[in-house]
Amino acid sequence: MQEISPLVVAQRQLDMAATKLELDPNIHAILREPARVLEVNFPVRMDDGTVKVFKGYRA
Repeated sequence: MQEISPLVVAQRQLDMAATKLELDPNIHAILREPARVLEVNFPVRMDDGTVKVFKGYRA
């Protein structure tokens, strides 16, 4: 099974909202693509001693 990225999920939600709102296509195109994306990975030591790496996104 392939994971869907958070960006794709957000774009799909925006597409549905834009359709319902009859948003101007030019505005929709601007909103659909982020100006920049920050992706971070950070390790967390779990209670059982293992280390799990979590991803964080900001667009």
